[in-house]
Amino acid sequence: MYRITMKFNKFKRRLLVFLSVVLTAFFLASCTGPGKAPNPEKAEEETVVYMGRGLPVSKLSDETLEWLERFNQMPEEAQLAIDYVPHDICSLINEGSESPEALETTDAP
Repeated sequence: MYRITMKFNKFKRRLLVFLSVVLTAFFLASCTGPGKAPNPEKAEEETVVYMGRGLPVSKLSDETLEWLERFNQMPEEAQLAIDYVPHDICSLINEGSESPEALETTDAP
């Protein structure tokens, strides 16, 4: 009788372990299903800042990146005095809006 009880207990333990593994696998699969998994490309995409907005580096030309680096090193008064904005930046800022708006710049005092 003791052997039968031991075998049954061993079987119960294995069954419980198997069921817990299966349930854990289903839970993890439901948490990271389609559309919920993080996109590694978007997470690692570099951005640069222009007037408080983050712009993706991949969508800017090398010339624009150089211009932006110099622009961001200027004091705020000098930045406001600049009346030229590269086309790359304007198109990214206006992207997604129904009507393209002119990028507003103000003159320095």
